[in-house]
Amino acid sequence: MKFGLIDAEKDHHGVSLLARVLGVSRQGYYAWAARQGRGPSTRARRDAELTGKIREHHQAFDEIYGAPGIHADLREIGGIRVGRKRVAQLMRRAGLARVSRRKGCRTTIVDRQAVAASDLVKRKFSAGRAEPVLDCQTSPHGRADLATMLPRSRKP
Repeated sequence: MKFGLIDAEKDHHGVSLLARVLGVSRQGYYAWAARQGRGPSTRARRDAELTGKIREHHQAFDEIYGAPGIHADLREIGGIRVGRKRVAQLMRRAGLARVSRRKGCRTTIVDRQAVAASDLVKRKFSAGRAEPVLDCQTSPHGRADLATMLPRSRKP
């Protein structure tokens, strides 16, 4: 953004003065200006080319393959030597992901009309009195220093 301002104002003021006022180096501006004249970098052009090939392979195999499968195909079929993590990164940037063909396994089928089973054992689900709880204090060395029995209702 600062370099863009220098570029816009360089006809009215010197580049050295503008760079000093904006707190950037003059060499940094000239490097930025040189990059603006060039197109995308070699890596960016190679990434665009690879992304196109990845899309082709991804669609050719019905979007089933993820990054490891696409990587293997590029290497075997296309003879393209590229890293698996780079393929994964390009797939993420392009929004490509594998489609899982697995269907979930349903183990329980609920019968909405079924009546709940009666309690043949006649269990009681409420406690009559508080059960005691063992409370143990340990020292920093791992030994039990104090053990007490507390009623459950009085436990802190």
